[in-house]
Amino acid sequence: HARISSGPMEQAVACLACFRQTSKDKDVQYCNLVYGHLGEAWRRKLVADEIFISYARDNREAARILADTIEAKGYDVWWDRELIAGDDYTDKIEHLLDNAKAVIVLWSEQSRKSFWVRDEAAVGRDRNRLLPIAIDDNLPPLGFRQIHTISLKGWDGVDPEPLEDLWYGLEGLVGDPTGAAPPQPTVDNPFGGGAATT
Repeated sequence: HARISSGPMEQAVACLACFRQTSKDKDVQYCNLVYGHLGEAWRRKLVADEIFISYARDNREAARILADTIEAKGYDVWWDRELIAGDDYTDKIEHLLDNAKAVIVLWSEQSRKSFWVRDEAAVGRDRNRLLPIAIDDNLPPLGFRQIHTISLKGWDGVDPEPLEDLWYGLEGLVGDPTGAAPPQPTVDNPFGGGAATT
């Protein structure tokens, strides 16, 4: 493809498309050069987020706190549905699910009744990428109860012990990244106990 004079991210995006579509040796060599000189943080931006979090709208704050904690561990996470606008919503969700290495579902009274959450959970289940998490006393809906569900009911947003099964599951599906310390709690927590992260 034509050489471009934009920044490294723009070049890398163009090169990723080139990798997938071209068979011209010179183009591929150029793309390898640009892609290879990017830092790891830039390269990670070229691929889909590793982890997809599915949740009901009423559980958005719980999803945000969990996403922040997982990202602090060093993983790439997609969770914020409000960032998607327009008619591309369904296509974008489908693309993210297709490329995610792990699908975390927050089961709750609200999410077990959501057709969207059930569909997203089914994709994760059928591809052996599902990591279900219960954030209240409600059981997952039929079709998902045979999978071990991690309980975070009452989690304070800080205690690392309830997250041990989550890290173990993510390590098996995604790998074991290096990350910073998780954020500290400051406000009431949507998991049903004590303080939680901002």
